[in-house]
Amino acid sequence: RMAFTASDVLVAAQLVGGDEHEDFYCPELEWEFGDGSPSRHQADCEPFNPGTPLERRFTSRHVYRRPGDYEVRVTLRRSNRALAVATTRVRVYFGSAVASQ
Repeated sequence: RMAFTASDVLVAAQLVGGDEHEDFYCPELEWEFGDGSPSRHQADCEPFNPGTPLERRFTSRHVYRRPGDYEVRVTLRRSNRALAVATTRVRVYFGSAVASQ
């Protein structure tokens, strides 16, 4: 993917495997974009019932204003406890951006 600076990047995380366990239902998402600007999101969800499907794909948009190498980290939390963490690298070039895993 390529974009011009300032680069508006869409990052996605997918929860893979596991059962439909209540701990992973409606987690708080904490995104760290590697440039000092974190983002937190907590959805407003109905109470969990056995058989309730989990949301497994999460996305966030972020604008990088300077070229550089950035580590993006997403943390799924429940009751202030980290359940899952994933990272990827984003390299922003002068005039364009390329995202890689």
